[in-house]
Amino acid sequence: MSCLINVGLTRDCGFSFGGLSALYLLSKEEIASVAKGTDNTITGITFTTGATEMIAFEFEPNTGQLLQELQAGSASRFVNQTINGQFANLTQAKKEALEDLANAYVVALVKDQAGKYWFAGESGRGLIATALSIDTGLAEADAYVASITLVGGALGYANEVS
Repeated sequence: MSCLINVGLTRDCGFSFGGLSALYLLSKEEIASVAKGTDNTITGITFTTGATEMIAFEFEPNTGQLLQELQAGSASRFVNQTINGQFANLTQAKKEALEDLANAYVVALVKDQAGKYWFAGESGRGLIATALSIDTGLAEADAYVASITLVGGALGYANEVS
């Protein structure tokens, strides 16, 4: 069976910013179902009974990123979804939240700078922390931040949420 393309891409003119403006996370196991329109746009997300709300993680400006990369092997193809972010003004409570996040498979609702929402970690096991560091910096002007990287394989790029 051949795989056909049936639509092209056009270039948009105008201004834009990169990066993320918001990040919301929830344990993967708390998602019961995801409803989609005919264009694969997500139209609804149903949580399991007793699930908590999606939890906001507010990262420092210009540090939030959703990176999606095609991984192609001889017999498999998938998209590696990676979320990077930094959190400052560390407290014991923030450290505890990051430790919890380091051990959980999650899904992520991210908002890009254009105001569009994307849902990462939907397929596969979800996203899990592969790196978590707390850096005090060396000098007074250095950032004192926790940096986290969440990674997961998916059966395609993140779908937009309407």
